[in-house]
This record gives sequence, C-alpha cells and structure tokens, in this order.
Amino acid sequence: AGEAGHFFDVMAYLTGSHPVRVCATSLRPSKAIADDFENIAVMVQYANGSIGNLLYLTQGGSKAPKELLEVFGGGLTAQLNNFETLTFFDKHRQSRLHLSRDKGQAGELNGFVDAVQRSAPMPIALDVLLDTTLSTLAALQSVQSAAPVDLGALISPGYDSAGIPSEQAQIDAG
Repeated sequence: AGEAGHFFDVMAYLTGSHPVRVCATSLRPSKAIADDFENIAVMVQYANGSIGNLLYLTQGGSKAPKELLEVFGGGLTAQLNNFETLTFFDKHRQSRLHLSRDKGQAGELNGFVDAVQRSAPMPIALDVLLDTTLSTLAALQSVQSAAPVDLGALISPGYDSAGIPSEQAQIDAG
C-alpha cells in the first residue's frame, strides 16, 4: 500500500480537513495466509465530517483505467480519470475537460529547492505530511487488527482522535 499515501494526501486536500479515523481491510485470496497490502479498501473519516474511500487494487484488468477519483458533494459529482479527463455532473448536465498529464515531480522538487534557498516555509506543511504518514500506518494497523484506528491513539496511546482519554486510560490513571 506504499502508493496509498499519495491518495490520502489528495483526499485530505479535497476535504480541507485532518483525518481522525481509518478503517481498512485487504483482499485475501482463498489460499493466501497473509494480508495482501497491495489490494486494500480504506475508509478515512475527517474532522469536518467528510469521508474518503480508497480502493487500492492490483487485481483488475490491465486495460482498465489505472486511477479514478470521484468527489461527491452539494449536488455535484466530479470524476477524474487517469488524471487526464475531468468530468463534472450536476442535476442537469455534464461537462468534460481534457488535461495534460503532469505527475508533479518537477514542481515538487522546484518548490522544495526554492523554499530551502529562500528559507521560506516548505511547500507542504509538516502537519500534512504527518497526517499522510499516520493515515498510511493506521490503514496497515487496521488491516492487521480488523478494527478501526483513531489517529490520535497513534500519536498519544490511550487517547482518541479528539485528544480525549480512552476509558482504559482513565481507569489506568485511577
């Protein structure tokens, strides 16, 4: 699920919020004895009430589009297909934009170098990078434990994502 972090970044950007809870499961072929982390389904809950779903799958047909992003809200739907075609749908119509594919590596590197040279803030804030890392680790932990994971508990064991002590932490504190 190494590539999943990129999609957690995108979902957090689109929701404008921090992830608070992750629940994940993996495809387990009938003869497999271990989880398949290259084929996972992940649900991320965000502080503002948004929900992001990631299906990261390698079992599909090689001719199918590799990446599909869908966003729903306010009576609108947007579909980004392979980062090449963006289609908008509302109640009455649909419109499509054709995009030039740019994976962003050059822009990312230029932004980093520029920030270092000017002693400016990094192009991606540290808390965003932390959210991505925690979401990825929480997805793996959720697959392994078959239970949802509060991101706050990853940072401060015994606390939920809102920073409230869990029942066990309160009992332990006496």
